[in-house]
Amino acid sequence: VGQDLLILGEFAMDADHPAKARAYLTQAAASANRMGMCRVVAQSYFELAKLSEKAGNLKQAADETEKGAHYMALAGDTIYLPGSLDALAALKAKTGHLDQAQHLYRQAEDVINGMLFRVPGAYSESSLLSAMSSTYLSDFRLAADQDNPGMAFGIIEQARGRTVADMLRDHQADPPAKVDTALATKVSDVESELLETTNRQQHKILLYKLEEDEEELGYQDNLLNPTQRRLTEHPAVLAAVQKDLQPNDALLEYALADQRSFCLAFDQRPSMIVNLP
Repeated sequence: VGQDLLILGEFAMDADHPAKARAYLTQAAASANRMGMCRVVAQSYFELAKLSEKAGNLKQAADETEKGAHYMALAGDTIYLPGSLDALAALKAKTGHLDQAQHLYRQAEDVINGMLFRVPGAYSESSLLSAMSSTYLSDFRLAADQDNPGMAFGIIEQARGRTVADMLRDHQADPPAKVDTALATKVSDVESELLETTNRQQHKILLYKLEEDEEELGYQDNLLNPTQRRLTEHPAVLAAVQKDLQPNDALLEYALADQRSFCLAFDQRPSMIVNLP
């Protein structure tokens, strides 16, 4: 019943009947929740969030997106989590909750980073990297809107480090033949906890735990040789890079997107973020 109500709600949205759509989707979420159909509950909340955002009720849209992400995590569909977290971060930013938005972008980046250790092939990895690119750009835009060059530089360098690490991988065409189901479930549970926590220190602990569990699963051993596994990503901070520049040196870093692009320009003096036409 929940799935049918969700479809009816989507039809009503397409026909531009928001009140009818909201009624169907609300019933879909309630019915699917009673049946333990977490994916349907999550999708119902995401569609409700679209209705709320279109109506200009950003706070309600953020609440509904957060509920959708929660149920998506319960369903174990971590592949969809980054997009959900991005959408929630954008809503938080629009409502002025910038710290929460930044935290959500970091969560999305961390979830994708964890998943990249165990993608089954080039196609899946390409999809994940595309999602990460979108997340980094959104994160960068937020830093640019706050005129925070130091944060913006860190985001660019983190993205660059991710790309370099990916190039060093020795990819497999197929996933491992045997997977420890109990341990795989454990990994999924940790990924879900990553979504739930708002404590940055706890976030780091969970990331470390995720890496340990995934290495035990064998994914990391299969994808990286011992030398590559020892590589870490610690982006240089802007102030340290500026100290290494000569008096006549300047650096330009670009963040390019369809609608808004930026240039981060700096030398030994204060840096600035330039909006490109």
